[in-house]
Amino acid sequence: MLKGPLVRENKCVWEFGDVLFQVDPLIGGRIVSARVGSTELLATAAMHAQNYGSTFWTSPQSDWNWPPLVEIDTAPYVPTALEAMSSCTMVGAKVNAAARANVHEVSVTKKFAPDFARQALVVEYTIRNEGTTPKRLAPWEITRVAPDGLTFYGADTPPFVPMMLTPVPPTLPVTNAEGCVWFKYEANVPHNAKLYGDGKGWIAHVTPQNLLLVKTFPDVQAAQFAPREAEIEIYASNNATGRYVEVENQGAHADIAPGQTLSWSVRWYLRALPASVTATAGNAALVQFVQQTIQ
Repeated sequence: MLKGPLVRENKCVWEFGDVLFQVDPLIGGRIVSARVGSTELLATAAMHAQNYGSTFWTSPQSDWNWPPLVEIDTAPYVPTALEAMSSCTMVGAKVNAAARANVHEVSVTKKFAPDFARQALVVEYTIRNEGTTPKRLAPWEITRVAPDGLTFYGADTPPFVPMMLTPVPPTLPVTNAEGCVWFKYEANVPHNAKLYGDGKGWIAHVTPQNLLLVKTFPDVQAAQFAPREAEIEIYASNNATGRYVEVENQGAHADIAPGQTLSWSVRWYLRALPASVTATAGNAALVQFVQQTIQ
């Protein structure tokens, strides 16, 4: 059961046990808080004025370059349904960018619902083609966390540089062990460094306070990646404007006919690590705890 009301100070809140998730419809319908007790896992606005919390974009980025599309990333979403007082659906504005044909007249809907059996939050993203021409897009979740943590994902192959990616960003230092790729944020990590990987449908992050976030999603084969993108992406910011990590996952690149939609679900698990499990790269017990959590 949820503790407290679903809507608090115009935000949607899911609180069960000692876990709390909070979504702000006025800031792109993004997840702005994910806590265990009073300890925050996500990067906050104090760490970077724009790049905080967990947001959503369409992929590939080459469709829109930078900055992200306002209608999808930061503009207010309209809550349209509070279902059974536990789920919340939010609808974003239609993109108005005629010069960017593949994203023009696209809109995004986000549905947030608790999974009580798994003590998790399920986020369903829906991309709608409201235009008159076909689009080809992939869904993309960007979750920003504080620096100095440990990020890892299951993989059979090492990170790679996507074909025709230019310019190539600095490479993140990683370790390959226990069937996973591991990245530990250190003080000397290159700014704007990025990793591209072929995962197994999950990515995890452990904070310096030993809080664990695991996100699961449909596994994507390499042939389904958006151009110059990947199923798993990890980005590191390390300069005066902000120190944080982006823990990113993408779905399959697919056609969306006019008037049609593409939906994609991500399940979030938030846990405190047991005292017996240490947050070190290559720790088999940590991998086992992740696998037990998501089974």
